[in-house]
Amino acid sequence: MNNVVMFAHPKTGQHWILFFLANYHRIIYQNINKPIQWESLLEFGKFGGKINILAQNQMYKEGLLHLLRVEYPYSYSLEVKRFVDSFDKKVYLYRNPFDTMISMYYYFIANPLYIKQINKTKNFEDNQYFEDFCKSHLMGYMSHIEVSIDKADLVLYYDSLKKDPSDFKKLLQFFYDEKIYDQAFQKALKWSSFEYVNEMEKKLKQGQENVVFHARDGRVGQYKELMSLDLINYIQDKWDILKERVEFALV
Repeated sequence: MNNVVMFAHPKTGQHWILFFLANYHRIIYQNINKPIQWESLLEFGKFGGKINILAQNQMYKEGLLHLLRVEYPYSYSLEVKRFVDSFDKKVYLYRNPFDTMISMYYYFIANPLYIKQINKTKNFEDNQYFEDFCKSHLMGYMSHIEVSIDKADLVLYYDSLKKDPSDFKKLLQFFYDEKIYDQAFQKALKWSSFEYVNEMEKKLKQGQENVVFHARDGRVGQYKELMSLDLINYIQDKWDILKERVEFALV
């Protein structure tokens, strides 16, 4: 089994990937024929936004899935570069900028630390905070891609995965140099769907007011319902800088 690092900007589908990999690994290598739960996922992958070499070593000892998630861009620091480069293989995941900004916005306003900063009763298209939020975070997202994407051995585009999940097989081959079992593959896809994970998360949140949703809405193109045309055009104009380096089209 190869040890793999997935580095990606927040809210680009990392938990979706982690759920899929964890479910497949459990079916094939641990003979556990039921979906992994949120609380177990944290233990299973031993992942975190912060660099954690101790967690990496513990995974090897326990025979767990050899994947860690890093949200920092590759050039964030010398420590990040060395950590990312220490893995056998590197995966970079990205998503269209419109849906990424919306996902980030909803994640922030569901967080008790930020929820008091805005008036959620306002209409989205009239919400200046929302537009300012998207514009300010867009530049950080683009910078993340610019300094990171060329360092990856495998680049996954969230939107393409949603349309055709066959690229998940490329990801599995990164971990396991052997046959991919189709029945387990299909089951892992089902158990990792946003609908499935959303239901799981709702049950987890019952009675826990401070649980922040990670899987609000995984649809591609949701921005058309929530963004003004001016904001869409603004993001598109900025994003054109990356058009030769990323796969992307308005959906």
